[in-house]
Amino acid sequence: MKKITKIVLSLIIVSIIFTGCSPKEITGPDSDDTTEPVANTKPVAKIKASQFVKSGATVVLDGSESYDADNDPLNYSWQILSKPTGSDAALSSDNTVNTSIAADRDGDYEIQLTVSDQKSSSTPTTFTVTVLPFSGTIIFVDASNAQSGEGSELNPFKTIQSSIDFASSDDIIKVSQGIYAENIIIPGDKALRIFGGYQSGNFNNRNISAYVSRIAGNGTADVVSMEFSGGDGVRIYSKIDGFTIDGGTRGVSYTSLGNGGKIDVEISNNIIENNRGLSGNGDYGGGILTRGVSPIIIRNSVRNNQCGKGAGITVDLRDTTESVFISENIVENNIGHSDHGGGVYLSVRRGTVSHNIIRNNRIGETAGYGWGGGMIVDGGGADYTNDIYLTLSHNIYTGNSAPLIGGGLFIDEGANVRMERELIFKNSSDRGGGAGLYVDGPRGSTFAKTTLSYCTIADNVGADGSVGNAVYVEKDSVVEISKSIFWNNYSNDNADFNVADDDSTLSIGDSTYQTGKAGTGTFNETACSKNDPEFVDSATGDYHTTAVMDRGVFGN
Repeated sequence: MKKITKIVLSLIIVSIIFTGCSPKEITGPDSDDTTEPVANTKPVAKIKASQFVKSGATVVLDGSESYDADNDPLNYSWQILSKPTGSDAALSSDNTVNTSIAADRDGDYEIQLTVSDQKSSSTPTTFTVTVLPFSGTIIFVDASNAQSGEGSELNPFKTIQSSIDFASSDDIIKVSQGIYAENIIIPGDKALRIFGGYQSGNFNNRNISAYVSRIAGNGTADVVSMEFSGGDGVRIYSKIDGFTIDGGTRGVSYTSLGNGGKIDVEISNNIIENNRGLSGNGDYGGGILTRGVSPIIIRNSVRNNQCGKGAGITVDLRDTTESVFISENIVENNIGHSDHGGGVYLSVRRGTVSHNIIRNNRIGETAGYGWGGGMIVDGGGADYTNDIYLTLSHNIYTGNSAPLIGGGLFIDEGANVRMERELIFKNSSDRGGGAGLYVDGPRGSTFAKTTLSYCTIADNVGADGSVGNAVYVEKDSVVEISKSIFWNNYSNDNADFNVADDDSTLSIGDSTYQTGKAGTGTFNETACSKNDPEFVDSATGDYHTTAVMDRGVFGN
Protein backbone atom coordinates (compact mmCIF):
# COMPACT_ATOMS: atom_id res chain seq x y z
CA MET A 1 0.00 0.00 0.00
CA LYS A 2 2.77 2.41 0.91
CA LYS A 3 4.42 1.89 -2.48
CA ILE A 4 1.13 2.50 -4.35
CA THR A 5 0.48 5.65 -2.27
CA LYS A 6 3.94 7.01 -3.11
CA ILE A 7 3.39 6.39 -6.82
CA VAL A 8 0.01 8.17 -6.83
CA LEU A 9 1.45 11.10 -4.86
CA SER A 10 4.37 11.36 -7.27
CA LEU A 11 2.02 11.45 -10.23
CA ILE A 12 0.00 14.29 -8.66
CA ILE A 13 3.19 16.30 -8.01
CA VAL A 14 4.39 15.75 -11.59
CA SER A 15 0.95 16.81 -12.83
CA ILE A 16 1.14 19.99 -10.77
CA ILE A 17 4.62 20.83 -12.08
CA PHE A 18 3.75 20.32 -15.74
CA THR A 19 0.31 21.94 -15.70
CA GLY A 20 1.29 24.91 -13.54
CA CYS A 21 -1.75 24.34 -11.28
CA SER A 22 -2.08 24.02 -7.54
CA PRO A 23 -4.16 21.11 -6.23
CA LYS A 24 -7.07 23.49 -5.68
CA GLU A 25 -6.96 24.48 -9.36
CA ILE A 26 -7.39 20.92 -10.61
CA THR A 27 -10.98 20.63 -11.74
CA GLY A 28 -13.08 17.71 -12.82
CA PRO A 29 -16.67 16.53 -13.07
CA ASP A 30 -17.30 17.17 -9.37
CA SER A 31 -15.71 20.65 -9.33
CA ASP A 32 -17.75 23.68 -8.34
CA ASP A 33 -15.92 25.77 -11.02
CA THR A 34 -18.41 26.11 -13.87
CA THR A 35 -16.72 29.16 -15.49
CA GLU A 36 -16.07 28.62 -19.18
CA PRO A 37 -13.38 30.52 -21.08
CA VAL A 38 -14.65 33.38 -23.21
CA ALA A 39 -14.18 32.53 -26.87
CA ASN A 40 -12.36 35.13 -28.96
CA THR A 41 -13.65 35.95 -32.43
CA LYS A 42 -11.04 36.58 -35.10
CA PRO A 43 -11.17 40.15 -36.44
CA VAL A 44 -11.94 40.82 -40.10
CA ALA A 45 -9.69 42.95 -42.34
CA LYS A 46 -11.20 45.15 -45.05
CA ILE A 47 -9.54 47.54 -47.52
CA LYS A 48 -11.27 50.49 -49.13
CA ALA A 49 -9.44 52.26 -51.97
CA SER A 50 -9.75 53.41 -55.56
CA GLN A 51 -9.33 50.39 -57.82
CA PHE A 52 -8.32 52.33 -60.94
CA VAL A 53 -6.18 55.48 -60.70
CA LYS A 54 -4.29 57.87 -62.95
CA SER A 55 -0.53 57.65 -63.45
CA GLY A 56 1.34 59.57 -60.74
CA ALA A 57 -1.51 59.50 -58.24
CA THR A 58 -1.13 58.91 -54.53
CA VAL A 59 -3.51 56.12 -53.52
CA VAL A 60 -5.02 56.17 -50.03
CA LEU A 61 -5.62 52.70 -48.57
CA ASP A 62 -8.34 52.81 -45.93
CA GLY A 63 -8.59 50.03 -43.34
CA SER A 64 -11.23 51.69 -41.16
CA GLU A 65 -13.97 49.27 -42.20
CA SER A 66 -12.06 46.39 -40.59
CA TYR A 67 -13.83 45.21 -37.47
CA ASP A 68 -13.75 42.92 -34.46
CA ALA A 69 -16.97 41.28 -33.31
CA ASP A 70 -15.78 41.46 -29.69
CA ASN A 71 -15.10 45.20 -30.06
CA ASP A 72 -11.42 44.72 -29.17
CA PRO A 73 -9.04 47.46 -30.40
CA LEU A 74 -7.26 46.56 -33.64
CA ASN A 75 -3.66 46.67 -34.79
CA TYR A 76 -2.96 47.04 -38.51
CA SER A 77 -0.26 45.46 -40.66
CA TRP A 78 0.05 46.50 -44.33
CA GLN A 79 2.27 44.96 -47.03
CA ILE A 80 2.92 45.44 -50.73
CA LEU A 81 2.82 41.92 -52.17
CA SER A 82 3.65 42.92 -55.74
CA LYS A 83 4.15 46.01 -57.89
CA PRO A 84 5.15 46.81 -61.49
CA THR A 85 8.73 46.25 -62.60
CA GLY A 86 10.85 49.32 -61.89
CA SER A 87 8.50 50.74 -59.29
CA ASP A 88 10.00 52.30 -56.15
CA ALA A 89 6.60 52.60 -54.46
CA ALA A 90 6.50 52.17 -50.70
CA LEU A 91 3.81 52.47 -48.05
CA SER A 92 3.74 55.74 -46.13
CA SER A 93 3.11 53.67 -42.98
CA ASP A 94 2.69 49.97 -42.37
CA ASN A 95 0.88 50.02 -39.01
CA THR A 96 -1.84 52.69 -39.12
CA VAL A 97 -5.52 52.39 -39.96
CA ASN A 98 -4.95 54.26 -43.23
CA THR A 99 -1.82 54.39 -45.35
CA SER A 100 -0.89 55.53 -48.85
CA ILE A 101 1.26 54.57 -51.81
CA ALA A 102 2.60 56.72 -54.65
CA ALA A 103 1.79 54.91 -57.88
CA ASP A 104 4.95 55.62 -59.86
CA ARG A 105 4.53 53.05 -62.65
CA ASP A 106 1.59 51.86 -64.73
CA GLY A 107 0.30 48.44 -63.83
CA ASP A 108 -0.99 46.50 -60.82
CA TYR A 109 -0.09 46.98 -57.15
CA GLU A 110 -1.26 44.18 -54.87
CA ILE A 111 -1.73 45.30 -51.27
CA GLN A 112 -2.35 43.11 -48.23
CA LEU A 113 -3.86 44.04 -44.85
CA THR A 114 -3.92 41.91 -41.71
CA VAL A 115 -5.53 43.12 -38.50
CA SER A 116 -5.14 41.67 -35.01
CA ASP A 117 -6.79 42.13 -31.64
CA GLN A 118 -3.74 40.95 -29.60
CA LYS A 119 -5.40 37.55 -29.22
CA SER A 120 -5.67 36.47 -32.83
CA SER A 121 -5.08 37.78 -36.33
CA SER A 122 -7.48 38.07 -39.21
CA THR A 123 -7.24 36.19 -42.44
CA PRO A 124 -5.18 38.52 -44.67
CA THR A 125 -7.18 40.42 -47.26
CA THR A 126 -5.77 41.77 -50.52
CA PHE A 127 -6.68 44.59 -52.86
CA THR A 128 -5.30 45.36 -56.31
CA VAL A 129 -4.81 48.95 -57.42
CA THR A 130 -4.43 49.33 -61.19
CA VAL A 131 -2.65 52.39 -62.56
CA LEU A 132 -4.02 53.12 -66.00
CA PRO A 133 -1.71 54.09 -68.86
CA PHE A 134 -1.53 57.82 -69.45
CA SER A 135 -3.72 58.83 -72.37
CA GLY A 136 -3.53 62.62 -72.29
CA THR A 137 -1.01 65.20 -73.50
CA ILE A 138 2.07 66.46 -71.67
CA ILE A 139 2.36 70.24 -71.83
CA PHE A 140 5.58 72.09 -70.99
CA VAL A 141 6.20 75.47 -69.32
CA ASP A 142 9.51 77.35 -68.98
CA ALA A 143 9.68 80.94 -67.67
CA SER A 144 13.03 81.44 -69.41
CA ASN A 145 11.59 80.88 -72.89
CA ALA A 146 12.14 84.03 -74.92
CA GLN A 147 8.76 83.79 -76.62
CA SER A 148 5.25 82.81 -75.60
CA GLY A 149 5.66 79.27 -76.95
CA GLU A 150 3.08 76.67 -77.88
CA GLY A 151 3.55 74.11 -75.08
CA SER A 152 5.91 71.61 -76.69
CA GLU A 153 9.07 70.43 -74.99
CA LEU A 154 11.19 72.42 -77.48
CA ASN A 155 9.00 75.53 -77.39
CA PRO A 156 7.28 75.63 -73.97
CA PHE A 157 4.67 78.07 -72.78
CA LYS A 158 6.08 80.97 -70.81
CA THR A 159 3.32 81.08 -68.18
CA ILE A 160 1.48 78.40 -66.24
CA GLN A 161 -1.89 79.99 -66.96
CA SER A 162 -1.27 79.71 -70.71
CA SER A 163 -0.68 75.98 -70.32
CA ILE A 164 -3.84 75.55 -68.21
CA ASP A 165 -5.97 77.41 -70.75
CA PHE A 166 -4.56 75.24 -73.55
CA ALA A 167 -4.87 71.91 -71.70
CA SER A 168 -7.68 69.41 -71.86
CA SER A 169 -8.92 67.33 -68.95
CA ASP A 170 -6.49 64.55 -67.91
CA ASP A 171 -3.45 66.35 -69.32
CA ILE A 172 -0.15 66.71 -67.41
CA ILE A 173 1.66 70.05 -67.14
CA LYS A 174 5.40 70.09 -66.40
CA VAL A 175 6.85 73.39 -65.17
CA SER A 176 10.55 74.20 -65.13
CA GLN A 177 12.44 76.23 -62.54
CA GLY A 178 11.85 79.96 -62.39
CA ILE A 179 9.59 82.62 -60.92
CA TYR A 180 6.05 82.71 -62.27
CA ALA A 181 4.47 85.99 -61.20
CA GLU A 182 0.82 85.05 -61.65
CA ASN A 183 -2.30 83.95 -59.84
CA ILE A 184 -3.45 80.83 -61.67
CA ILE A 185 -7.06 79.69 -62.05
CA ILE A 186 -7.89 76.11 -63.01
CA PRO A 187 -11.25 75.81 -64.82
CA GLY A 188 -13.87 73.94 -62.83
CA ASP A 189 -14.22 71.10 -65.33
CA LYS A 190 -10.53 70.29 -65.97
CA ALA A 191 -8.75 67.38 -64.29
CA LEU A 192 -5.12 68.48 -64.48
CA ARG A 193 -1.90 67.27 -62.87
CA ILE A 194 0.63 70.09 -62.55
CA PHE A 195 4.23 69.31 -61.57
CA GLY A 196 7.03 71.77 -60.78
CA GLY A 197 10.77 71.35 -60.21
CA TYR A 198 12.14 70.59 -63.68
CA GLN A 199 15.47 71.86 -64.89
CA SER A 200 15.17 74.66 -67.43
CA GLY A 201 15.81 73.25 -70.90
CA ASN A 202 15.82 69.66 -69.64
CA PHE A 203 12.43 68.24 -68.71
CA ASN A 204 13.97 64.83 -68.08
CA ASN A 205 15.65 66.16 -64.93
CA ARG A 206 13.43 66.89 -61.95
CA ASN A 207 14.59 67.98 -58.51
CA ILE A 208 12.16 70.23 -56.65
CA SER A 209 14.83 71.46 -54.22
CA ALA A 210 17.46 72.29 -56.83
CA TYR A 211 15.12 73.55 -59.58
CA VAL A 212 12.60 75.67 -57.72
CA SER A 213 9.37 76.50 -59.50
CA ARG A 214 7.92 79.46 -57.63
CA ILE A 215 4.40 80.79 -58.22
CA ALA A 216 4.40 84.32 -56.80
CA GLY A 217 0.98 85.85 -56.27
CA ASN A 218 0.18 89.54 -56.48
CA GLY A 219 -1.34 89.81 -52.99
CA THR A 220 -4.93 90.31 -54.20
CA ALA A 221 -6.22 86.74 -54.65
CA ASP A 222 -5.48 83.04 -54.11
CA VAL A 223 -2.26 82.01 -55.83
CA VAL A 224 -3.69 78.68 -57.09
CA SER A 225 -7.45 78.20 -57.20
CA MET A 226 -10.13 75.94 -58.63
CA GLU A 227 -13.91 75.90 -58.20
CA PHE A 228 -15.03 72.43 -59.21
CA SER A 229 -18.25 72.53 -61.23
CA GLY A 230 -18.87 68.86 -62.12
CA GLY A 231 -22.41 67.54 -61.92
CA ASP A 232 -23.96 64.23 -60.86
CA GLY A 233 -21.94 61.18 -61.90
CA VAL A 234 -18.74 63.18 -62.54
CA ARG A 235 -15.60 62.36 -60.55
CA ILE A 236 -12.19 63.81 -61.45
CA TYR A 237 -8.68 63.88 -60.01
CA SER A 238 -6.48 66.98 -59.77
CA LYS A 239 -2.96 67.41 -58.46
CA ILE A 240 -0.41 70.16 -57.80
CA ASP A 241 3.05 68.99 -56.78
CA GLY A 242 6.52 70.42 -56.31
CA PHE A 243 6.06 74.22 -56.14
CA THR A 244 6.86 77.12 -53.88
CA ILE A 245 3.61 79.08 -53.59
CA ASP A 246 3.59 82.50 -51.94
CA GLY A 247 2.39 86.09 -52.06
CA GLY A 248 -1.37 85.53 -52.21
CA THR A 249 -4.26 86.19 -49.88
CA ARG A 250 -4.38 82.41 -49.80
CA GLY A 251 -1.88 79.87 -51.16
CA VAL A 252 -3.92 77.01 -52.64
CA SER A 253 -7.72 76.80 -52.79
CA TYR A 254 -9.80 73.92 -54.14
CA THR A 255 -13.54 74.24 -53.52
CA SER A 256 -16.66 72.57 -54.90
CA LEU A 257 -19.66 74.48 -56.19
CA GLY A 258 -21.88 71.63 -54.98
CA ASN A 259 -23.32 70.60 -58.33
CA GLY A 260 -23.33 66.91 -57.39
CA GLY A 261 -19.96 65.77 -58.74
CA LYS A 262 -16.89 64.60 -56.81
CA ILE A 263 -13.26 65.67 -57.02
CA ASP A 264 -10.17 64.10 -55.46
CA VAL A 265 -7.45 66.68 -54.94
CA GLU A 266 -3.80 65.94 -54.20
CA ILE A 267 -1.62 68.76 -52.83
CA SER A 268 1.87 67.38 -52.35
CA ASN A 269 5.54 68.28 -51.95
CA ASN A 270 5.00 72.05 -51.94
CA ILE A 271 6.30 74.94 -49.86
CA ILE A 272 3.31 77.18 -49.18
CA GLU A 273 4.36 80.31 -47.34
CA ASN A 274 3.81 84.02 -46.70
CA ASN A 275 0.20 84.20 -47.85
CA ARG A 276 -1.90 86.71 -45.94
CA GLY A 277 -4.54 89.41 -46.08
CA LEU A 278 -7.69 87.55 -44.97
CA SER A 279 -8.24 88.07 -41.25
CA GLY A 280 -12.01 88.04 -40.66
CA ASN A 281 -14.09 85.60 -38.66
CA GLY A 282 -15.35 84.00 -41.89
CA ASP A 283 -11.92 83.68 -43.53
CA TYR A 284 -10.37 80.19 -43.53
CA GLY A 285 -7.17 78.61 -44.83
CA GLY A 286 -4.29 81.00 -45.40
CA GLY A 287 -1.96 78.33 -46.74
CA ILE A 288 -4.37 75.65 -48.01
CA LEU A 289 -8.17 75.67 -48.23
CA THR A 290 -10.21 72.71 -49.45
CA ARG A 291 -14.00 72.78 -49.18
CA GLY A 292 -16.37 70.06 -50.36
CA VAL A 293 -13.56 68.08 -52.01
CA SER A 294 -11.74 64.87 -50.96
CA PRO A 295 -8.16 65.96 -50.25
CA ILE A 296 -4.84 64.17 -50.07
CA ILE A 297 -2.44 66.66 -48.47
CA ILE A 298 1.02 65.15 -48.08
CA ARG A 299 4.64 66.20 -47.59
CA ASN A 300 4.06 69.96 -47.73
CA SER A 301 5.73 72.69 -45.70
CA VAL A 302 3.00 75.18 -44.78
CA ARG A 303 4.54 78.11 -42.96
CA ASN A 304 4.27 81.79 -42.12
CA ASN A 305 0.74 82.17 -43.45
CA GLN A 306 -2.00 84.29 -41.87
CA CYS A 307 -5.79 84.09 -41.99
CA GLY A 308 -8.85 84.40 -39.79
CA LYS A 309 -9.05 80.68 -38.91
CA GLY A 310 -7.00 77.64 -39.89
CA ALA A 311 -4.17 79.89 -41.00
CA GLY A 312 -2.02 76.99 -42.19
CA ILE A 313 -4.51 74.42 -43.48
CA THR A 314 -8.32 74.35 -43.49
CA VAL A 315 -10.25 71.29 -44.68
CA ASP A 316 -14.05 71.40 -44.77
CA LEU A 317 -15.59 68.04 -45.76
CA ARG A 318 -18.80 67.02 -44.01
CA ASP A 319 -19.79 64.21 -46.37
CA THR A 320 -19.62 61.04 -44.25
CA THR A 321 -19.03 58.89 -47.36
CA GLU A 322 -15.76 60.71 -48.18
CA SER A 323 -12.43 60.77 -46.32
CA VAL A 324 -9.49 63.10 -45.83
CA PHE A 325 -5.83 62.05 -45.76
CA ILE A 326 -3.31 64.52 -44.34
CA SER A 327 0.18 63.16 -43.73
CA GLU A 328 3.87 64.07 -43.37
CA ASN A 329 3.33 67.83 -43.48
CA ILE A 330 5.13 70.48 -41.45
CA VAL A 331 2.69 73.21 -40.40
CA GLU A 332 4.53 75.97 -38.56
CA ASN A 333 4.56 79.65 -37.64
CA ASN A 334 1.07 80.35 -38.95
CA ILE A 335 -1.09 83.03 -37.30
CA GLY A 336 -4.86 82.99 -36.96
CA HIS A 337 -6.39 86.41 -36.34
CA SER A 338 -9.85 85.17 -35.30
CA ASP A 339 -10.72 82.61 -32.61
CA HIS A 340 -10.39 78.98 -33.83
CA GLY A 341 -7.40 77.06 -35.20
CA GLY A 342 -4.03 78.74 -35.55
CA GLY A 343 -2.29 76.00 -37.53
CA VAL A 344 -4.99 73.64 -38.80
CA TYR A 345 -8.81 73.78 -38.91
CA LEU A 346 -10.58 70.51 -39.74
CA SER A 347 -14.36 70.37 -40.18
CA VAL A 348 -14.44 66.73 -41.26
CA ARG A 349 -16.16 63.51 -40.28
CA ARG A 350 -13.79 60.70 -41.27
CA GLY A 351 -10.25 60.05 -42.47
CA THR A 352 -6.69 60.03 -41.18
CA VAL A 353 -4.30 62.76 -40.05
CA SER A 354 -0.90 61.19 -39.40
CA HIS A 355 2.82 61.85 -39.04
CA ASN A 356 2.51 65.65 -39.21
CA ILE A 357 4.50 68.20 -37.23
CA ILE A 358 2.31 71.09 -36.06
CA ARG A 359 4.43 73.66 -34.26
CA ASN A 360 4.69 77.31 -33.23
CA ASN A 361 1.25 78.32 -34.51
CA ARG A 362 -1.06 80.68 -32.65
CA ILE A 363 -4.65 81.86 -32.68
CA GLY A 364 -6.43 85.03 -31.51
CA GLU A 365 -3.85 87.48 -32.82
CA THR A 366 -6.40 90.21 -33.50
CA ALA A 367 -9.44 88.93 -31.60
CA GLY A 368 -7.49 88.67 -28.37
CA TYR A 369 -9.21 85.40 -27.47
CA GLY A 370 -9.40 81.96 -29.03
CA TRP A 371 -9.00 78.20 -28.82
CA GLY A 372 -6.90 75.61 -30.64
CA GLY A 373 -3.49 77.14 -31.24
CA GLY A 374 -2.12 74.09 -33.03
CA MET A 375 -5.18 72.37 -34.47
CA ILE A 376 -8.95 72.22 -34.08
CA VAL A 377 -11.23 69.34 -35.09
CA ASP A 378 -14.77 70.70 -35.44
CA GLY A 379 -17.38 67.93 -35.20
CA GLY A 380 -20.28 70.25 -35.90
CA GLY A 381 -22.47 68.32 -33.47
CA ALA A 382 -22.90 65.69 -36.19
CA ASP A 383 -24.94 62.52 -35.72
CA TYR A 384 -22.01 60.09 -35.76
CA THR A 385 -22.19 56.32 -35.87
CA ASN A 386 -19.56 54.07 -34.34
CA ASP A 387 -17.75 53.53 -37.67
CA ILE A 388 -17.55 57.22 -38.66
CA TYR A 389 -14.58 58.87 -36.96
CA LEU A 390 -11.34 60.76 -37.57
CA THR A 391 -8.02 59.09 -36.71
CA LEU A 392 -5.15 61.23 -35.39
CA SER A 393 -1.97 59.15 -35.39
CA HIS A 394 1.74 59.81 -34.78
CA ASN A 395 1.39 63.62 -34.97
CA ILE A 396 3.53 66.05 -32.98
CA TYR A 397 2.08 69.29 -31.56
CA THR A 398 4.54 71.66 -29.89
CA GLY A 399 5.09 75.35 -29.27
CA ASN A 400 1.51 76.26 -30.20
CA SER A 401 -0.48 78.79 -28.20
CA ALA A 402 -4.03 79.99 -27.60
CA PRO A 403 -5.23 82.89 -25.44
CA LEU A 404 -7.86 80.76 -23.67
CA ILE A 405 -8.03 76.92 -23.77
CA GLY A 406 -6.50 74.30 -26.06
CA GLY A 407 -2.99 75.48 -26.83
CA GLY A 408 -1.98 72.28 -28.60
CA LEU A 409 -5.12 70.48 -29.82
CA PHE A 410 -8.81 71.39 -29.57
CA ILE A 411 -11.51 68.76 -30.28
CA ASP A 412 -14.77 70.69 -30.54
CA GLU A 413 -18.52 70.35 -31.11
CA GLY A 414 -18.75 66.64 -30.30
CA ALA A 415 -16.24 65.36 -32.85
CA ASN A 416 -15.66 61.59 -32.96
CA VAL A 417 -11.88 61.19 -32.74
CA ARG A 418 -9.44 58.32 -32.20
CA MET A 419 -5.97 59.42 -31.08
CA GLU A 420 -3.08 56.98 -31.14
CA ARG A 421 0.62 57.58 -30.47
CA GLU A 422 0.20 61.34 -30.42
CA LEU A 423 2.83 63.59 -28.81
CA ILE A 424 1.62 66.92 -27.39
CA PHE A 425 4.28 68.91 -25.56
CA LYS A 426 5.32 72.45 -24.61
CA ASN A 427 2.16 74.17 -25.81
CA SER A 428 0.59 77.03 -23.88
CA SER A 429 -2.74 78.61 -23.01
CA ASP A 430 -2.05 82.17 -22.04
CA ARG A 431 -5.10 82.95 -19.87
CA GLY A 432 -6.70 79.55 -19.30
CA GLY A 433 -6.09 75.82 -18.89
CA GLY A 434 -6.16 72.88 -21.25
CA ALA A 435 -2.77 73.81 -22.64
CA GLY A 436 -2.28 70.31 -24.06
CA LEU A 437 -5.67 68.93 -25.12
CA TYR A 438 -9.13 70.51 -24.88
CA VAL A 439 -12.27 68.43 -25.61
CA ASP A 440 -15.58 70.29 -25.88
CA GLY A 441 -19.19 69.48 -26.81
CA PRO A 442 -22.05 69.36 -27.21
CA ARG A 443 -22.35 65.97 -28.87
CA GLY A 444 -24.90 65.24 -31.56
CA SER A 445 -24.56 61.48 -31.00
CA THR A 446 -23.81 59.22 -28.06
CA PHE A 447 -21.27 57.47 -30.31
CA ALA A 448 -19.11 60.62 -30.37
CA LYS A 449 -16.11 60.41 -28.06
CA THR A 450 -12.39 61.06 -27.97
CA THR A 451 -10.11 58.10 -27.24
CA LEU A 452 -6.37 58.20 -26.55
CA SER A 453 -4.01 55.24 -26.66
CA TYR A 454 -0.23 55.29 -26.37
CA CYS A 455 -0.23 59.12 -26.28
CA THR A 456 2.14 61.42 -24.41
CA ILE A 457 1.05 64.85 -23.17
CA ALA A 458 3.81 66.62 -21.27
CA ASP A 459 5.34 69.98 -20.32
CA ASN A 460 2.34 72.05 -21.39
CA VAL A 461 1.82 75.34 -19.55
CA GLY A 462 -1.36 77.20 -18.70
CA ALA A 463 -1.99 80.47 -16.91
CA ASP A 464 -1.45 80.86 -13.17
CA GLY A 465 -4.35 79.24 -11.36
CA SER A 466 -5.47 77.26 -14.41
CA VAL A 467 -6.53 73.59 -14.33
CA GLY A 468 -6.39 70.57 -16.60
CA ASN A 469 -3.30 71.47 -18.61
CA ALA A 470 -2.98 67.86 -19.75
CA VAL A 471 -6.66 67.31 -20.67
CA TYR A 472 -9.59 69.69 -20.22
CA VAL A 473 -13.08 68.20 -20.79
CA GLU A 474 -16.48 69.89 -20.75
CA LYS A 475 -20.03 70.20 -22.17
CA ASP A 476 -21.27 66.61 -22.43
CA SER A 477 -17.93 65.24 -23.68
CA VAL A 478 -16.60 61.71 -23.23
CA VAL A 479 -12.88 60.93 -23.14
CA GLU A 480 -11.42 57.41 -22.80
CA ILE A 481 -7.67 56.98 -22.19
CA SER A 482 -5.43 53.91 -22.15
CA LYS A 483 -1.69 53.31 -22.04
CA SER A 484 -0.73 57.00 -22.11
CA ILE A 485 1.52 59.40 -20.19
CA PHE A 486 0.66 62.79 -18.67
CA TRP A 487 3.58 64.50 -17.02
CA ASN A 488 4.81 67.91 -15.88
CA ASN A 489 1.84 69.87 -17.21
CA TYR A 490 1.88 73.10 -15.24
CA SER A 491 -1.10 73.80 -13.00
CA ASN A 492 -1.24 75.62 -9.68
CA ASP A 493 -3.70 73.17 -8.16
CA ASN A 494 -1.83 70.04 -9.26
CA ALA A 495 -4.60 68.69 -11.49
CA ASP A 496 -3.61 67.15 -14.83
CA PHE A 497 -7.28 66.68 -15.74
CA ASN A 498 -10.25 68.99 -15.51
CA VAL A 499 -13.65 67.36 -16.04
CA ALA A 500 -15.45 70.66 -15.79
CA ASP A 501 -19.16 69.79 -15.62
CA ASP A 502 -21.50 67.05 -14.40
CA ASP A 503 -22.38 65.92 -17.94
CA SER A 504 -18.79 65.04 -18.94
CA THR A 505 -16.77 61.88 -18.29
CA LEU A 506 -13.07 61.03 -18.40
CA SER A 507 -11.99 57.40 -17.97
CA ILE A 508 -8.33 56.48 -17.70
CA GLY A 509 -6.66 53.10 -17.37
CA ASP A 510 -3.21 51.50 -17.59
CA SER A 511 -1.63 54.95 -17.82
CA THR A 512 0.80 57.19 -16.00
CA TYR A 513 -0.10 60.63 -14.72
CA GLN A 514 1.48 62.97 -12.25
CA THR A 515 -1.28 64.76 -10.44
CA GLY A 516 -5.03 64.66 -9.94
CA LYS A 517 -8.42 65.76 -11.22
CA ALA A 518 -10.48 68.93 -10.92
CA GLY A 519 -14.09 69.68 -11.83
CA THR A 520 -17.45 68.14 -11.01
CA GLY A 521 -17.62 65.60 -13.86
CA THR A 522 -17.12 61.84 -13.66
CA PHE A 523 -13.52 60.62 -13.36
CA ASN A 524 -12.92 56.86 -13.63
CA GLU A 525 -9.43 55.50 -12.94
CA THR A 526 -8.18 51.93 -13.31
CA ALA A 527 -4.69 50.55 -12.77
CA CYS A 528 -2.70 53.77 -13.22
CA SER A 529 0.81 54.66 -12.09
CA LYS A 530 2.38 57.87 -10.80
CA ASN A 531 5.96 56.77 -11.42
CA ASP A 532 8.29 59.17 -13.22
CA PRO A 533 8.43 58.04 -16.88
CA GLU A 534 12.05 59.27 -17.07
CA PHE A 535 11.95 60.73 -20.57
CA VAL A 536 15.16 60.35 -22.54
CA ASP A 537 15.61 64.10 -23.08
CA SER A 538 12.53 66.27 -22.86
CA ALA A 539 14.67 69.40 -23.38
CA THR A 540 15.22 68.33 -27.00
CA GLY A 541 11.78 66.80 -27.49
CA ASP A 542 12.76 63.15 -27.02
CA TYR A 543 9.85 61.74 -25.02
CA HIS A 544 10.77 58.09 -25.27
CA THR A 545 10.75 56.59 -21.78
CA THR A 546 13.61 54.90 -19.97
CA ALA A 547 11.76 53.85 -16.82
CA VAL A 548 10.39 50.38 -16.16
CA MET A 549 7.02 51.37 -14.72
CA ASP A 550 4.77 49.14 -12.69
CA ARG A 551 2.04 49.44 -15.33
CA GLY A 552 4.29 49.19 -18.37
CA VAL A 553 5.98 51.72 -20.61
CA PHE A 554 3.59 53.92 -22.56
CA GLY A 555 3.71 56.88 -24.95
CA ASN A 556 5.61 57.72 -28.11
